[in-house]
Amino acid sequence: MKAIPCPFCKSSATPTEASGCEQWAVVCDNGQCAAIGPWEDSEEAAIEKWNRRALGWISVDERLPENDNTLYFHEDSRMKFTSVLACGYSEHDSEKPFVSQVNRLIIYPCGIKQLDANHEPLNEWRWSSCFERVTHWMALPSPSTERAQS
Repeated sequence: MKAIPCPFCKSSATPTEASGCEQWAVVCDNGQCAAIGPWEDSEEAAIEKWNRRALGWISVDERLPENDNTLYFHEDSRMKFTSVLACGYSEHDSEKPFVSQVNRLIIYPCGIKQLDANHEPLNEWRWSSCFERVTHWMALPSPSTERAQS
């Protein structure tokens, strides 16, 4: 099995073994991107996890969560939101992408013009996190149906 290209920058990716600890991860070959997959006990498992993750990312240029009718949305009189995994860059480190669970939300005005901390109108879709720029997102995985062993 071969690692598919990086979901963020489309560069090639290479399985890499951590020295001395028999752990493998797939690493993006583009030093500017530096994306890395989860550490696994074998090269094959690392590639499998990388390939599965890479296939699920959706570029924000392609589609935003609010335009995806397969996602669950919570809505009440004040807001509407959905939770997703997002990848992007923080205001503190614009060099390395990071991944976090975030909400994509819209807060409805309630009779008066409401502004956020940056004096932006609230009735627009936004990310609720420390991302400065989101580049990709994916739906959260379904909950496990396995029962824990006692």
